[in-house]
Amino acid sequence: MAAIDQKLGNAVANRFRLGFEAEANELFTAFIDNLTTNLTEEELHQKPQLQQLFTEMLDAQQKRDILRLADIIQYQLLKELKTQYTMSKLLANSDSIPNPNRRKNVNGWTPQR
Repeated sequence: MAAIDQKLGNAVANRFRLGFEAEANELFTAFIDNLTTNLTEEELHQKPQLQQLFTEMLDAQQKRDILRLADIIQYQLLKELKTQYTMSKLLANSDSIPNPNRRKNVNGWTPQR
């Protein structure tokens, strides 16, 4: 998972709250484009929390509840995306995490043989 533009997500939420709906909708489109570019379909299917948030966002948008939409984006979606990104980054870098079953060599960590 690549980095998601959190500043853009916060800008969307803030514009919705301030009542700048036209500008917020343009930014929202860019934010969704950013999400679809950086999230794979597999990641979306494996994360029911994200699916639920997208469903709630769609519901809020259909009901024109822009304050609810702003809250979901800023306080739930961005938090969840940050958590997922951090976890995937940790898993990708797990080779650099010292293993307690390895012994230390003078030159660094080497696997036991």
